[in-house]
Amino acid sequence: MLIIAHRGAWFNGDKIKDVIYQNTLQSFRDADDMGFDAIEADIRKCSCGELLLSHDPFEGCACKRLTSLSEILPIGEWTDLHLEIKEKSLVKDILKRTLPLRHEQAIVYSSFKWLELWKIRRLHKRARVGLLLGEDELKIPKFAVKLAACLVGAENIHIDIEIIKENPSLVSYFRNNGFLVYAFTVNEVDDIMLARKWDLDGIFTDCPSMAIKFLSMSIH
Repeated sequence: MLIIAHRGAWFNGDKIKDVIYQNTLQSFRDADDMGFDAIEADIRKCSCGELLLSHDPFEGCACKRLTSLSEILPIGEWTDLHLEIKEKSLVKDILKRTLPLRHEQAIVYSSFKWLELWKIRRLHKRARVGLLLGEDELKIPKFAVKLAACLVGAENIHIDIEIIKENPSLVSYFRNNGFLVYAFTVNEVDDIMLARKWDLDGIFTDCPSMAIKFLSMSIH
């Protein structure tokens, strides 16, 4: 099971410092040093046109305080890099930066905005795509989710861990239809153990060092 550092390795329990540290170049370097399988980052657009890393929306120009997408792209030379598209109309700008890379196939494009994933597929036939499935999408029948995943050419379906806990059969359903199944955001020990029990293909976690520790223990 892959362990994906969600916004890097940043969680220490200090709310103020954690918010500042997540989605930074240092948090990604720290995650890589700890030996995680992949790294996830959130992409938004600054008022000046630069693509920046931020989970939450922001106003005005934030280039001086936020990490840019360009700064973290070299990380894809040695590990998979999951880029979550947080806003509409970012696809062309993102591809302009990623397509020229030698290691572009290390990048997985993901989003809750499925139309943006369709745009990715339309412009980039070999793109690696992950379809995100959260509470807002829960009302959509699973066959329709499968159809959407097929239309955007997704290799992975990333599902909220709480949704899987309510309906574990989703794991076998999507896997039997040819998709890898990842869970987010897996931060509790009990959830990490459930992910192991379900034999998920990967988990996104804010606490990757803890996930490594307990998954290693569970092997013995």
